[in-house]
Amino acid sequence: SVVYNSYADNTVDPGRLYFYKVQAVYHDPDFNSGFSNIDGGASLMGNLLYSNYFAGDKPTLDGNTNEVVWFEAIRAELSPDAQILFMNDLSTLYLGMDVMMTLYDGYTFRFFFDDDYSRTWDDADSSTEGYYEVEYEAGGGSTVWFYPIGADSAEAPRIATGGFAAFEAIAPGYFSFEMFIDMTVPEEFLALPSDTIGVGFQILNEVGDTVFEWPIAADFLDPADFGTLLLGAPGGIPTLIVSPPILSVDLEEAWTTTADVTLR
Repeated sequence: SVVYNSYADNTVDPGRLYFYKVQAVYHDPDFNSGFSNIDGGASLMGNLLYSNYFAGDKPTLDGNTNEVVWFEAIRAELSPDAQILFMNDLSTLYLGMDVMMTLYDGYTFRFFFDDDYSRTWDDADSSTEGYYEVEYEAGGGSTVWFYPIGADSAEAPRIATGGFAAFEAIAPGYFSFEMFIDMTVPEEFLALPSDTIGVGFQILNEVGDTVFEWPIAADFLDPADFGTLLLGAPGGIPTLIVSPPILSVDLEEAWTTTADVTLR
């Protein structure tokens, strides 16, 4: 008999969330196992990412994305060598990455964000948008720095109050990463469940060369090039309801009128 230990679903629609469960099929003796746990994921629609809302136990910040609670996250493949996981609760965004490359001292992860999704940087004198940066050092701590970027210029970096991160070198050619982001810090990342965020990611090697980036070929100093992250909310991603659904007005030439349309 043929043994299958993987499955590729080539019928998915971009941007749709799919859930799967599996059975083991035995031939000697001939029987099927019970179903596995249910897991899910979304195929990317352009540069669109989703975060799953959950209200369970928080993951441990140790760089290990194999913890059971990470099964609650939505996993997306950003490249053949990198997968990203997102989940959030009411106040924290949990970001995980599994990367097929060897981790060396001096490797740096950057998370860029445009938290009001304006596709531009803040005009304020003290910007609350920019990127978090953390550098790997074997056996050392993982201090997260916040680099504010304003519409006119970049500002001096400072130690982040809302970002926390950890790396784990799993094996040669493979490492994982976790970053927890407090979504209630007005001076940095400020968001609510169901918000839309502009995001980008970079990994730099020990000499500062980019070894991974998403979106590919983006200008990371221009939020208009960022991908889109939809934060999860209780009950799932909200839908837009327009009322009335159809509005028809007949006017004489050169006449004008007004009408009320409600979005909720």
